[in-house]
This record gives sequence, C-alpha cells and structure tokens, in this order.
Amino acid sequence: MTAKTPVPQTGLRQAMLASAKVYFLLGLAGATDAVMVLHGGHVFAIYVTGDMTRLGVALAQGIVWPNAAPLLAVIGVFMAITTAAAWLGSRVGARRGAVLLAVCAALLAIAGVVATQAFSLAFVLLIAGAMGTLNQVRSDEAGVTFITGTVVKTGRALAGGDIVGTVVGALRVLSFCGGVIVAARVDERLAPYTLALLAAAAALGAICEWSSVRSAGRPLMSCR
Repeated sequence: MTAKTPVPQTGLRQAMLASAKVYFLLGLAGATDAVMVLHGGHVFAIYVTGDMTRLGVALAQGIVWPNAAPLLAVIGVFMAITTAAAWLGSRVGARRGAVLLAVCAALLAIAGVVATQAFSLAFVLLIAGAMGTLNQVRSDEAGVTFITGTVVKTGRALAGGDIVGTVVGALRVLSFCGGVIVAARVDERLAPYTLALLAAAAALGAICEWSSVRSAGRPLMSCR
C-alpha cells in the first residue's frame, strides 16, 4: 500500500479563503430559493431546468395557457436579465460585484413590494431577474444558483481523493442549505419582510464590495 500524501493545511486554508465570498452569494441564492418554494407557486424563478421540464410537458400535452406561457416568460426573463447582467458586468470592470449586487438588491426590493399576491407572475419574474443577475456577480463562476453542479463536482473530488476540492465543495453546498434554513425560519416570523431583508443583505454586499474597490483597488468578489 502506498501512503497518501498529506494535504498541506495552507493549501486548504487558501482554497477556503478564495471561495469565502462565494459562500455569501450561495447563501443569498439559497435564501431566495426558499422564499420561492414557500410563495412562488408552480413556477420556479431559480430552477430553470425544472421550468424547462414543465414547459416541455405542457407543450407535449398541447397546453399553451395557463401552464406553458408563464414558464416560457420566466425562462425568457432569466435568460434576458442574466445576459444583460453579463454585458453590464463586463463593462464596469472592478466594480462588477458592487454594481450587480446593487441591481440584484433593487430587483429583490421591488419583488417585495409587489408580493401582495403570493403567486403573482410579476413577483416570480422579478425574482428570476434578481437571480439571473446574482449568477453574473463573479465572471469565473458558472452560476451560484446551480447547486446540482456543485454537488456533482464535490462528489467527483471526494471520489478522487481531492480533500481540498471536497471541503470547498461541501462548504458551498452547506452555504446554500444554510441560506435556505435561515430564510425559512425568518419567513415563519417575518413573512412580509423576508424579501426586504434579502434585498438589504444584497445591498450590504454591494456596499462592502464598493468600499473594497475604492480603498484597496481590489474587489471582494474578484475572480482573481
């Protein structure tokens, strides 16, 4: 038997620190996803794969309205907003994180205002736009709301004996789950204000990012 090479503690620590800011984004995504599960009805604002599956089933059954049209609207808005966010992010340079988090915060805040009807399509579309924006905060991340991909990568790292990749991946999954749990608990007690709190969290992230850029010249959400 060959002895396993020990994992350098500095390497693990550096990898965890490099992903530290992504944990915030994952937590925010998980919290928003929890709100959608509780109040979003049968249309997903974040789980685009699920929307596409339901859209395909509806079209196969010959149902265009009321099932297919809302799904198509959410998918279209998510794609349009995430594309616009990528375009904007590529043009603001180091301020990418601050600007896109501010846009995300604004969309979440507006969603909170129109959330008087739990299953309003406008509400779902605003959340879809917010999450499409959140996915573009970091240009080096495939998408912080696509947690299935993270689970797959973590399993691959675990199977290959990659301790660093396993720990970092597990922390990402836990960050998302933590956001879900916190938002669900908060929503039990402060349901009318949950989205306002999420908007405030995104706004705080934008402020911290902006301050970091101005003071140190390097963004917290930097992909470097």
